[in-house]
Amino acid sequence: MKQHLPDYIHAGVTGTGGAPQSINLKEFRMLCHTAARLTGGKVLGFDLPPFHTSKNFVLAALQFSDPSGERLVFLLKHHASLLACASAQDLTFHFPFAFIDFPELTAPFQPFFHILKRQELECPWMWTERELASRLHPQEIKEIIYWKPHTVGEAIFNFWD
Repeated sequence: MKQHLPDYIHAGVTGTGGAPQSINLKEFRMLCHTAARLTGGKVLGFDLPPFHTSKNFVLAALQFSDPSGERLVFLLKHHASLLACASAQDLTFHFPFAFIDFPELTAPFQPFFHILKRQELECPWMWTERELASRLHPQEIKEIIYWKPHTVGEAIFNFWD
């Protein structure tokens, strides 16, 4: 059964068209450090290589001090106040991202951002040009047609130029 277009899919969500929302990067960094401290992790950095490239999100890398040494990233959308969490074991950041749910880690962000769940991000991108026309900027629709994202996560967090 085809899903309805989620409310957070609106102009600018893919990074093209729409007006960027004012994202307070200092606040985002502070929240990353708070989340890491509350869950036994540490922030490794922001927008680490290879992420000095064209992208439509801010990235924060974290590592945990437990025996697993798990590493993950926060992805914050420039244009939509959307936040996602993804696994990044070797910090090479394979695309598409391996999205995960980590409620304890994302809790400090909930008052400020819409936290996207893994199930939402892995949902197939299935909407037609006609269905998207009422929500997205025409340039975004052209980008979607060109890049052909397979999932919602690929459409929202991308490296389209």
